[in-house]
Parts: sequence; structure tokens; C-alpha cells
Amino acid sequence: MKHSLVVFFCLWPSVALAQSSELSMLQKIQVLIASYPALLSHTESGYLIAHDRRRWLIEDDIKKSFQEKLNQPDIADSLEQNYPLIACEPRRYKDFDPGRIRYTPLLKALYGEDAKRVKAQLTRVNWFDKPLYVNKMQQVDLALKAVKEQIEKDSELVRFVSPSAGVFNWRVISGTKRLSVHSFGAAIDLNIKYAHYWKWTGKSFENKKITTSYPRRLIAIFEDHGFIWGGQWYHYDTMHFEYRPELIEIAKQQGCMSD
Repeated sequence: MKHSLVVFFCLWPSVALAQSSELSMLQKIQVLIASYPALLSHTESGYLIAHDRRRWLIEDDIKKSFQEKLNQPDIADSLEQNYPLIACEPRRYKDFDPGRIRYTPLLKALYGEDAKRVKAQLTRVNWFDKPLYVNKMQQVDLALKAVKEQIEKDSELVRFVSPSAGVFNWRVISGTKRLSVHSFGAAIDLNIKYAHYWKWTGKSFENKKITTSYPRRLIAIFEDHGFIWGGQWYHYDTMHFEYRPELIEIAKQQGCMSD
């Protein structure tokens, strides 16, 4: 069977979802709360409030560059860019990295404050050729199991996901002081044989036309279960999927956004 290729830029297929209007930041915060009901409760006086009364400032009102948002984000920064579902026409421009800006204090509250606490929350998921250890908080493990069950129904997809390049690894992102989502056991890298990564070439998205052999239907399976795809980023990482159900739900509610 011939495998479809995901091709960036002008070769991307036409929009498949209805156009809709963009959610306000307040609406996005409500989606965030609904996405993690075991932890998050409500907003109050500009803060996101947990059930145990922990709180995080939503917007710090500081004007920031893209790099400053990466390094010192607030919650609003992490939701500002709209992730485009694979069924949609992607909006490609410099530093368009929806989901790559992450608010680490919230990730720690969701999954564990340090390596020891995260490890205590890991559970085994039998992933084709080997076991993977995935965070059970926020039901990340159940989401990944559901992805596997769908992949098993389409045997042509297995070679793209196995062997996996890994899930849990407490580490900072190369060249930064920021913790990777792999540190929390909430991201998976697929078979590196089919991967493209901007740092391997030293070139960002606009400077190099790339393709990825991960099939569209595989990407859609991950999205259906709350995982965003790093292949949608200007700073692309095509083997990377991370559990960000709030971004997927925002994308579904907005439909295919246009420039």
C-alpha cells in the first residue's frame, strides 16, 4: 500500500472543517479548566484556581518577544497561538509554534513537581515492541492506550510508531533551561527513522521545505485523543506528540481558522 505524505506549504490539502470564530482568552481558560477537572476549579481575580486553592496568575501584562514567552511565559502566553488540526490549512509564519510555549508551574501541578514525584505517577503502557512508562495523572496513559488501540486496527501504521524514541525522560530541552514535556511522562516520540527536526538542519520552517512520512491518518488519531503534533511548528519536530487536550479542544471549537 502506498503511504500518503504530509507535505508542508502550498501542497497541503484544502480545508476540511467549517470556518469559525476565534475564542477569547477567557473562553480558552474555561476550556483549560474543563480539560483538567481533577486539578482545576475556576478563575478568580485574574488567577487560575485549583481545587486545593493553589493559584497561578493568568496574565502578567508584560510585553514579551517570542523568546521571552518561551522562557518566561504566563498561562495566557501558552494558549495564545491556535493549534491547527491536521484537517485544517495550517497558518505558517515565523515563530508559529502552538503548544511549544508551556507554563511549567502548571505542568508540575498536573504531573509532578520533580523527577521523583513524576516517577511515582508513571504506569506501564505496552507499546508494540516494548513497554513505555507514561504518567497516569490527567489520564495521559489512558489516552495513549486509546491511540494504540486505534493504530492496531490499521497495521500499516505500526512501522511509524515502533520502535518509539521514548516517553519519560526528566531533562531540559537541548540548549535551554526549560523542562521538556517528556520530563512529565506526557509526550511520546515516534520512530525516529521517519522524523524531521529543525535543529538537525539548523534551519527553521521557512528556510527549508520539508516533508514527513508520518501519515495524516496517524496524526489525526493522536489528535483525536488529545495529543498535539510537533510537525505543526515553525520549529518543527515531526516525531513529537504531547498531551495537550486543551489545545485540541480549542481547535475543535474554533474550527479551521484563517489568516
